[in-house]
Amino acid sequence: MSPVTVEVYPASGSFLRTLRREGLCVRECLRFGLRHPRYLLVFGAVYGRALTDWQRSRPARMGYAFLQLFDDYMDGDRACSEDLDSLAERIKTHWQAGLLAEAGVLDCLGASFYESLQRLPASEADVARADVAVLLAAMHDDAKRRVQRLRLSELALQVHMFRTFHASLNLMLRCAGCRTQASEVPAVVAALSWCSVVRDFAEDIGKGLINIPAESMPPGVPDDEMLGHPQARAWLREERRRGGGLIEASEVQIKAVAARDPAAARLLRVFTRSMRKYQ
Repeated sequence: MSPVTVEVYPASGSFLRTLRREGLCVRECLRFGLRHPRYLLVFGAVYGRALTDWQRSRPARMGYAFLQLFDDYMDGDRACSEDLDSLAERIKTHWQAGLLAEAGVLDCLGASFYESLQRLPASEADVARADVAVLLAAMHDDAKRRVQRLRLSELALQVHMFRTFHASLNLMLRCAGCRTQASEVPAVVAALSWCSVVRDFAEDIGKGLINIPAESMPPGVPDDEMLGHPQARAWLREERRRGGGLIEASEVQIKAVAARDPAAARLLRVFTRSMRKYQ
């Protein structure tokens, strides 16, 4: 691989560059919200905290804008002029090297997020950057699955969903300044994985992102017939029933967290409340 040679801006930066980055962040967050109301709730939560602690909340808002935009490209929700594999490999390589330029909106948000993580203690920043690398790889894998219309085994889907939501939850908790780690609330990780699949099942199939295990469907069923297939409907009904147990287990773990990390418990309860509607 040839060396990465991109211009790196110092963390201190100029006022105008900081203002530009913040403007891009707000703009992209509003675009997410215009696509789906649930993103408006995230926008409200992220910027609600920013109103009371602008500097310390910067990793959360920059991280959200950067990772959601990358995900939108990978999922096909946002048009991209660059080849998706080329875009993903470039961003992953630059993130790992700590070399992010301001060549485009995604790169600019990535550079701002990377620099904002320096506000965390060094050991936590290292873990956060590693979690981002895991997420970028997982979202790129989703793009490959979508384009190739791949059907994975139950085990492969479980592994993929776990690494995606474990890293995502871990990162969110760190950026919010919480002490709790995702490994302490495994039921929440499982519930988030479950909710993502059940909530977006029809939409994902329309994109070519198949989240029903290959073993649960007869071979040869076309994607456009999958939603109406009896085995797919039966699998989805069983998944909805399973969700109740995951949410109950999540609430037990959150209750245990509340005594030592009330901020984390409040944040996690937002997710469990929102997931109940998909049971």
